[in-house]
Order: sequence, then C-alpha cells, then structure tokens
Amino acid sequence: MTEHTPCEPLTWRQYYTIFMQKKRLPYVDYYLGNRRILDVGCGEGGMLERYNNWQGIDVNQDLVGKCQQRGLPAKVMSAFEMNYANETFDGIHSAMLIEHFPPNEAFDFLRESARVMKHNGILLLTTPGVKRIWNTFSHIRPYPPAAIKKLLSVATEGYITKSKLPLKLLAAHATTSSLLDPIWQRSDPDGWVIVLSKTGG
Repeated sequence: MTEHTPCEPLTWRQYYTIFMQKKRLPYVDYYLGNRRILDVGCGEGGMLERYNNWQGIDVNQDLVGKCQQRGLPAKVMSAFEMNYANETFDGIHSAMLIEHFPPNEAFDFLRESARVMKHNGILLLTTPGVKRIWNTFSHIRPYPPAAIKKLLSVATEGYITKSKLPLKLLAAHATTSSLLDPIWQRSDPDGWVIVLSKTGG
C-alpha cells in the first residue's frame, strides 16, 4: 500500500500490481492509501471499514448512525462546512457525490476540501460518466474531467466565483466494469476517477 503522496498518475502496470497484491481498489490504494483521509459522503462506511486511518462525514444522520453502531469514525457534517481546522487531512475521498451539486455548490465543496487538506494533499472523486448521470433523479449534472478543469479556471468559470481554487487536475481514469480499463481508456465511460492535488500551502 502506497503511503507517500503520489505526484504522478497511476500507470496500468502499477494498477495491476496493486490489484494482484490487495485484491481491492488500486486507485484508492495508490492515491490515498491508509494515510489520514476524510471520506466525504461516507454513507454506511464501506471505505471506513477498509482503511483504519480514515474518518467519515455525511449529512444523512441515519447513515452516520449505522457507521457509529459498528464503531466506525463518522460524524454528521456538511460537505460545504467541514468542522475541521485548516490542513487537517492528507487527502479527501468522495464517491458519487459531486454530481448531486450545481456548479456553485461543487465549487464550494472543492474549496472546503482544499482548505482541510495539507499542501500536496490528494482529492479523489468518483462520479458517473455522462451517459449514466441521468439514471438517478437526484443527480444535477455530470462532472467529467473537462468540466472539472473548467471549474478550476476563473477565466472560464468566473460567473461562479472570482477566486481560484488551489487545486490542479493530476489524473482522470475512465472506468467501466472491465479489468481492461487502465489500458483501454474510453472517451465516454460509465464513470470517472478524478484526482486533484492541492497546489498551495
């Protein structure tokens, strides 16, 4: 399991090496590992069970209650107002959450994530691809890598905010249900793993 902060995208060789060793989530293992990570939108705590150095937050009190009943470190908290000091975490994990936000809220979520992450920290997002985004009524809009890059740019997204996020796009991995994903990156996949790194202290 990788414990350093990765500065390069995961290669297909590294992906299969991690997969064969761990039999689980190579993207998460490589970019986040078992460092001090905040799982935003932790749900019932699946990731908190896998990694013993993670903490979770969710706005759903019932889901957080289920985590706490199993002894998992979860709190009721908003993704827009994380009750943690600046630079508390080595990274942020957020699965299938950002697509529930309109652009202004997505920006607020990314800004708050950057605030609680350390310099060079990693923010790992998973989100549905464009062709699958409308399968769920609560989804607001897709956030493929191109949209995230624009959201990080004041020049193109100035109608949302006049400030710039201290984040850069490190990697974007297309995902389907195939083990060939790391080699064959589709242009319109089922989903994305989007990796951002914090560029400012």
